[in-house]
This record gives sequence, structure tokens and C-alpha cells, in this order.
Amino acid sequence: MKNFNLFTGIICLILLFPVSDLQAANHALLIGVGDYPHLDKKYGLEGPPNDVAALKSLLKTSLNFSHIITLVDNKASKENILKELNKLETSTRPGDSIFIYFSGHGTSSYDLEKKDWGIDPCTGALLPADFRPDKKISNMMNSLIIGKRDIRPILETLEKERLIFAVFDSCYSGDAVRSFLNRRGKAKYAPLTGIVDLTDSPESPAYGTDTIKEPPYPYQNVIYISAASRIEPARDITKSDIEYGNITTVDGKPHGALTDALLRAFQGAGDSNNDGKITYSEVYHYVREDVSRRFSHTPQMLCAEEKREMLENAIFDKNIPAPVPPSKPDTTDTDKTLRVRPEKLEKSFEQKISEIPGVTMAEKDYDLLVMLNEGVYRLYLPNDVMLISFPQTEPDDVIERIRRQVHIRELTELSFPNQKFNVSVSLIGQKAVLTEGEDIGFVIRSEADSHILIINIDPAGLVNVIYPCYDKELLIIKANQDLSFPELSKVVPPNFGTEYIKVFAFKKQPESLKNFICAEDLLPTDSRFADFMKMIGSVKNDAAQMTLQVKTCAKKDIVRSW
Repeated sequence: MKNFNLFTGIICLILLFPVSDLQAANHALLIGVGDYPHLDKKYGLEGPPNDVAALKSLLKTSLNFSHIITLVDNKASKENILKELNKLETSTRPGDSIFIYFSGHGTSSYDLEKKDWGIDPCTGALLPADFRPDKKISNMMNSLIIGKRDIRPILETLEKERLIFAVFDSCYSGDAVRSFLNRRGKAKYAPLTGIVDLTDSPESPAYGTDTIKEPPYPYQNVIYISAASRIEPARDITKSDIEYGNITTVDGKPHGALTDALLRAFQGAGDSNNDGKITYSEVYHYVREDVSRRFSHTPQMLCAEEKREMLENAIFDKNIPAPVPPSKPDTTDTDKTLRVRPEKLEKSFEQKISEIPGVTMAEKDYDLLVMLNEGVYRLYLPNDVMLISFPQTEPDDVIERIRRQVHIRELTELSFPNQKFNVSVSLIGQKAVLTEGEDIGFVIRSEADSHILIINIDPAGLVNVIYPCYDKELLIIKANQDLSFPELSKVVPPNFGTEYIKVFAFKKQPESLKNFICAEDLLPTDSRFADFMKMIGSVKNDAAQMTLQVKTCAKKDIVRSW
């Protein structure tokens, strides 16, 4: 799984200072490894060769790249990868833009014991095509590409004078969340424990945790996008996934889940404010929403906090107009039937579910999976993430939650495809899974002076307005200034699962917004919720929105995936 903080030590950089040289060129190093001849065939990946081919074509035709180096499968050896990285210092000039991309397997100190092996807890490692397991730890370590040891020294030189954008579609951890189904795609993680003899290694106290303190981000001009956080498996979409019909890709071929979204973003879907260009911020927010909605992992991004304004530069600093994507249907007035798939349920209970107004039963292409396992009803979203769970003794609560889901989707799936400015919401700490006892905080930013509305949709399906929440005059957030909520609340039992933070920015305050200040526990089946949705719909043409999906779990549900 992909560890976003690993790029404190691995190749994540994007140099984002103004480029004055009018002759600056775009360079790309694209690396994809699907065939690992020294690993069991079950660890082969289908997406990486297609990832590289599709990106190469797009970079040449749409993003003005004149210099592209590709290393695929057996060409992507450790020696070749490091050689091409080193060559960038002489093959590029100050002011050039460099795109560095990797698709393949990864690992980290969460799989390998850390200090005595040369991997600290805040870096990660790539598996090149010639990676060879070995019973001697030192030999195996030498065949890995370790970020802090092998890549960071190269990029520390490059980032001082060049624009670099790094995207890594791979896994870096051995931890997982127990409640994930993980049926969608194949994990881009090759566990080394069990492949090699680790009996001569010390115990690692950090196994199964997500609590290691992050070191300061070491770069000033770098942005890095990873496929997932360290307790989520990044996914490779296979041919069988596509043929089964439940997963689609941009071109009908196998791809990494992150890369499939990246291709869509580069093709124009990332232009969320419809201004004809795509910024780094727009790319990240698009892939984050797309991947987290379709799969059980959430892309992460790193950049220097004091250089955040550079995220609003056009990608590769070229101000290349984005192709206009096909228009998307406005989902404000969505009224779709909820397709529910039953699994291991009693027939009588299935019948009760089927009688809920707005519900149809389905085997494929479902919106909600209801499963009974070991005395617990679990409700899963189509991306394999658990929405909520109930004891088997509380079937009426399951029925009520499904009834709420029929209506709540109108809000969770709502978008403004024709919005003219962006608003963003980011979780403080960049985590994708929050465990019991952790603080929840986030940052809001709008491109325009706006009245801000922030709502939370909890796992039980209740809507809570968390901003504004006061009796005084409603204030306006200034354009490109942060509105920060460092400790909004804590993750507490009993309702773990999926929560949504949805932020709206209105250039003009909706007249009825005052009626919903501090509103708590709005039931999606009540008339007040209908009034709330009517208010949103009345100003959609002069507003922006964004959704953040947050997964919560009990401490006991973080486990070693291997």
C-alpha cells in the first residue's frame, strides 16, 4: 500500500518556482513494472505497461512533452532506473519541467524491520523488475530501491533548479483495515515476509500502527501524489475486473486505479472550475475523489506548506488549455433507485429489504452490499469500504439505515459540473483512515470570497451542519485564505465506518441558510432535509462544492494484511 509520508524519503518532488526561460522543455521518466520474474507469478501486475503507454501518448499529444524516457518490465532494473534518474541532471536544464512516474510494487519499513535494515519508518522502497528475494537480508536490501538511500540524494539536486512532478502508483505497507472487502482490483503490494527468512531480524514496535510521528517535509519546491495512505492497499485493475463489468477504465485496458484517474484528469476531467486549464491542486482533488469513490484507498499529496500557492499553477507550468470533457449530468436532482446486493442473509430479511421504497435487489452493479457474517450485519459501499455495521440482534436498525441511504445519496453524490470556481477540503494530517480516539480536523479554502457551509454525514446517515454554527452575523471567507478546524471532534464508538465531509461555497448567501445554522441530526427521510436540498439547488449556478470521504475504525481493526 502506498504510504504518503514515505516521500519524506522517496522521490516525491515537484519544483514549483516560476520558470523564466522561454525555451524550457518538458521531460518525463515513466517506469512501469508488471512482470517480476523472481517473484511468484501471483504477484504479477497487468496495469503498469498500459499505464506507461497511455501516459506517454497523452504527454506527447496534449502536454507538449518533447523528451520521454520509458522503462517497462525487464528494462526497469534497479541499475537502469537509478541511471536514468541520475542522467536527468545533465539531460535537462535549469527551468525545465520533469515528470517522474512509477507504477509497480512497493514495500516499506512496515514490512521490513526498520533501523537495522537501513529503512527508517518514514521512507518507502520500490521493487524494480530485477528485485530478487534472498535469505540474507543484506542481499535483499541491496536489490530494493529505497527512497531515502537511493533516490532522495538525486532529487535533492534536481529540485533546486527544475520543476519536478512525481506520481507513484504502488504500495508501501503491510497494514490493512479489517472492514475492507478488497474485492476491487489487485493489491500492488508484494509481502516480503514469507518470501525470505526474517528470523535473524529484531522485532519492530511499529507493526500494525499508523502512529509514527511525521518528520518535517524536507523540500521547498516539491509536490508528490501517491496512490494511498499506508493502511490502504493501492489497486491494480485487471482484465478480469473489466470483463466482469463492475469496473471501467479510461480506455478499456488494465491500469492502476490511481493512474486511470490521473489519465482522466489530464484529459480534461480535472478542470473542475471550467477555466480551460488544469492545476496541480485540481489534479490531486480529482484523483482523490475518483479513486476513493471507486476503490478502498485514498490518494495522498505532499508539498511544502509555505508553497501551497504553487499548487494553483497550471500543470507543468505551461498553461496548456485542457480538452473540454464531455458534460456531466447535474446530480442535484438525482432520484435513482438504490440497488442492494444481499449476501448470506436470511430469506425473510432479504424480503424486508426488497420492500423498502426506492430499493431494488441486485447481484451486480450494486450501490450497497448487505452482508451477515459472524453475528454482524455489515453494509458496504461499491468501493468495498464499510459504511456501518450492526449486531445481528438489531435488524430494524439495518432496515432504517437502508431507508436513509435511499435519500442520502442525493446529497453524497451531488456535484456542480459547471461551477466557475473551486472550493477544497483537506483532512489535517493527510490520513485516509482515522482510528478510534484520533482528532478530526480539516482545512477549507475557496478561490472566491464565499459564504461557507460545511456538513457532516455520519455512518448512521444523519446530516449535521458543522459550519456555520453560531448566532452572530454570517462571515465571509476571503479568497485563497484557509478556514481551519484543527480539532473539530474525535473518532468515538460505536458507529465506525464511512463519513462524508461536504463543503459548499456560495458567492451569495442563500436566503434560508440561517435556518440551518448548527442543525443536528437531520434525517434524510424528513421534510427538513428536503428543504435543505432545495436551498442547495437554488444557488447551484453560483456555487462550488467538494466532498471528502473519511473512513473510521476501531483500533482492533488495524491489522497486518499478510
